[in-house]
Amino acid sequence: MQIGTVCKQIKELFPIGDGPTYVVPIYQRPYTWEESNINDFLNDISVENDGYYIGNVLLIDKIDQNYPNIKLQEVVDGQQRLTSLALILMAIFYKLYGFISYVERNQLSKLFTIQEDIKRKLTNAENTEHSLRLLKKDSDVYNAIFTFIITNSSYDELGNAYNLNNTAEIKCDKRRLMWKRFIDILEWLSENCHTFEDIERFYRKVDNLTIVSITCNDLGDAFSIFSSINAKGLPLTLIDLIKVEYLSAVGASDENLITVYEEKWIELLDIFSETQKDSNHSKVIQFLQNYYDTFINSTASSITKKEALKEYKKVFTSKGSDFIDELFKQARIFVDIINSENIINDKADANVIDDINILTILSELHRMETSSIYPYLMFFLDLYVNKCIGLEDLIYNLTKIKAFYIKRNIMQKPKASNIRSRVLETIRSFKNINSVDTITSTVSNLLRDISVSDEQFKLALEEPLYSKSNSKTL
Repeated sequence: MQIGTVCKQIKELFPIGDGPTYVVPIYQRPYTWEESNINDFLNDISVENDGYYIGNVLLIDKIDQNYPNIKLQEVVDGQQRLTSLALILMAIFYKLYGFISYVERNQLSKLFTIQEDIKRKLTNAENTEHSLRLLKKDSDVYNAIFTFIITNSSYDELGNAYNLNNTAEIKCDKRRLMWKRFIDILEWLSENCHTFEDIERFYRKVDNLTIVSITCNDLGDAFSIFSSINAKGLPLTLIDLIKVEYLSAVGASDENLITVYEEKWIELLDIFSETQKDSNHSKVIQFLQNYYDTFINSTASSITKKEALKEYKKVFTSKGSDFIDELFKQARIFVDIINSENIINDKADANVIDDINILTILSELHRMETSSIYPYLMFFLDLYVNKCIGLEDLIYNLTKIKAFYIKRNIMQKPKASNIRSRVLETIRSFKNINSVDTITSTVSNLLRDISVSDEQFKLALEEPLYSKSNSKTL
């Protein structure tokens, strides 16, 4: 793992002229800061001493094949702060127009110098590339603001927020948070910077803010670093990082095609939605790990989160982006497993499993905390959905698993990790078996082999209640 860490001031992060282009990748969320976030940020800058530390930015070095001379850095963490800083600089640039008629000649030179410096900070040396390359909808607003402030100096007519919100000269969606925060910044500057000296002083404080820049070369390493340092705001998850590998597998520059596949990804996450607003990301990650272990993994070891990122990259590369259709099918089965009790109680709709007998056993297993054996459940339910095993055989196998877990949860033997490895080992052997009877026999033998004996179980039942464990059995 190669990591570079350096403490930088904002004037070094956004240098005048030939600085890097910070790219917000497609797995990131759009700009999300609310009014309270930006006001707190501005107030902190205003009251704290020069060199105030504002956190970390986590970057991955990239190369743009079309523009090899431009240094690219992909923003894994810190895009909200970087974008807010750019908005603040643009607002200062625009606010300075309002002082042109009121400053002395020597101050006028300073004023124009600050404006020129900001312009060069936010573009490359040739002024052809923005220092921030944002997601499409955010980029539309950002570019519209930048173009307007650079080409329009009519501050006296459009200086207040109301006029800016209603002018047709700024062509962007003014409902987006980025536009609203730009207006909030302008209003804050109007309330707190009454003279040119005030705004110059504030600009210098912004320029001298301190941030720790962490740079690495690999998305997996970046995920590990991010998980340990985390940051304010909504955290990235493994899902966000796998999403970029999925969209990369689309292998097209056509934005419309990218949009279609991105909508498919959102549709996949929606299967796990507990509300209309968001998916349960922990369940999505649990599914992705269990799916890999059940149907792709060639070892008896469970995949870790860091390994999942690299392995799913391989899967999407080899199978292509349409592999998501297979994930759809298996996700519906998995959600029926973990939602079985809610389905029975009419609190959730079934996706593919609607037989009450199956759902009853699944709900009992779910209450017994049987996640170690989920690969068996996914394997058998996949056979059932594809009509490779009948209802009677499925119920028989699920009942065997339930009986095993009743014993296991009372005795607390074997360990969950041991169960998982033996289950995965057995599933690997099924690749060359087509007989349902043979599969059923293999599973029964495994459960018998790793279970405590009937004699040990009988002795445990004779002990005082709760002497063994308070784990759930049903």
